[in-house]
Amino acid sequence: MAPQPGTLEPSPTAPEIFRTADLPAPDRVRGWELHNAEALIGLACRQLDGPALDATEQVVVAADLHLARVTANGHFTERDARMVRRTPQEATVVFCAIAGESVYYSDGAMRSLRPGELLVVDADRPCVRGFSAGFEEIVLTVPRAVGDSIALHRTADQARVLPFRGRSATPWATTLVGRLRASFSDHGVADGLLDLLAGATTPGAQSASSDSHFAAAASYVEARVGDPALSATRIAAAVGLSPRQLSRVFAARDLTVPGYVTSRRLQRAHRLLAAGSERPVTEIAHTVGFASPSRFAAAFRELYGESPSAFRARVRAERSA
Repeated sequence: MAPQPGTLEPSPTAPEIFRTADLPAPDRVRGWELHNAEALIGLACRQLDGPALDATEQVVVAADLHLARVTANGHFTERDARMVRRTPQEATVVFCAIAGESVYYSDGAMRSLRPGELLVVDADRPCVRGFSAGFEEIVLTVPRAVGDSIALHRTADQARVLPFRGRSATPWATTLVGRLRASFSDHGVADGLLDLLAGATTPGAQSASSDSHFAAAASYVEARVGDPALSATRIAAAVGLSPRQLSRVFAARDLTVPGYVTSRRLQRAHRLLAAGSERPVTEIAHTVGFASPSRFAAAFRELYGESPSAFRARVRAERSA
């Protein structure tokens, strides 16, 4: 029977450390492949040039969950279809970028991962990853047999990138990465990981942390309000929710996501016009994220009772009086 959230047994093991530096240079790539196949995920490793592979992996095992802190110089890894068939993982993987940069290529799409971002993927999706020098990440593997209801598994189907620090950080991602980092020095911290994964990604828990999600969504909107492509789907993905869950967070405050985005755009335009900006109204419309100047003018009039041009003219007249 699969373990239930909060009941991981046995307790996490003490970290085990593997270093390619302990091997002769010609044996390092193969040693890295063999170690990862046993400790984490089977993969093929390549280097195009540069110094010999210098990689370190610190692994903690908490029942069926595997955590690893990885540092390495530049290299590539590949998990192709044949390897997936030969050694299926049947797990979701979370890659948390701490330092350096990486790319993830799968199904004809490439995703970049920068420090402060995590990527949730299906371990059995064929892929190629590339890593810069000075790379560091934390990896978590969660078997699909553990906690069938964990929404994290559904997130993996989308290969979603989520921020875990900065203004647009996803609250549960921030909590998860903090717990993962602590697990390497405090072995008992890993005990609650499954409970965190189950709770932090289900609708019930999202409503309990509604304020955090609204704050994260608002920050994300504020930072990208000038982007005409800003949408409820993108905002939801950034804060770790489905579009429907995000709509509920806003509905609890008598708001809609599109309505909130539009109001923030109009408020920014209002400030620009009130400050005496000499830019044409059409340019201001584009600056605040409206693709259509006529739609901007209509929305502005509906909110403020006059057109953008009339408002700016009135402000100028009042200042010169």
